[in-house]
Amino acid sequence: MGKFYKLLRWIIVGLIFTLGLNFLGILVKIIRYFVYGEINLKKILSINFDQFFSDIEFIIICLIIELLLGYLLYLLLKLIYFSWTLDDNKLFSEKSYKLLYLSGKVIIFISILFIGIEIFLDIKSIDQSFPLAEETSTYQFGYILGVLLKILYQWIPLLVLGTITLIFAELIEKGTTLKSDNDLTI
Repeated sequence: MGKFYKLLRWIIVGLIFTLGLNFLGILVKIIRYFVYGEINLKKILSINFDQFFSDIEFIIICLIIELLLGYLLYLLLKLIYFSWTLDDNKLFSEKSYKLLYLSGKVIIFISILFIGIEIFLDIKSIDQSFPLAEETSTYQFGYILGVLLKILYQWIPLLVLGTITLIFAELIEKGTTLKSDNDLTI
């Protein structure tokens, strides 16, 4: 089990590192806007906001995404702390269940939110991608399918992590119930 906990810690550290870099990148864009007054590239987490939003709307979207990523980073740091307490036989407790359950829900919510945002913006830009009526519907379908697969490829790992976290939370809840029943028997 020690190797499993170590692997779990490294996966969470990798997520924290990746999300931390994205968090800092967005923060730099916000600071650059307030210092220089303009934004050269309206792109966050590979989502391109160039065509649809003004600078102020983009900054508001950046702040909202910063809050979501900040909360996700906070939960991942709590998960790292949780993974260190696994060695102390505190795995089957109500506190660990609540932490895992909340973390799983937030991870799934954020990944679904970003998938929805990307699909919405890509669908809005598809009309501009095919200005000629000569494009065949098969080509358009293939293009749309490719865009959707790119989006899913990017966000599915986070969805899977959230689902696995929820599964672990349910297992810990069942284990907590069994442990409390076991403690009551003589």
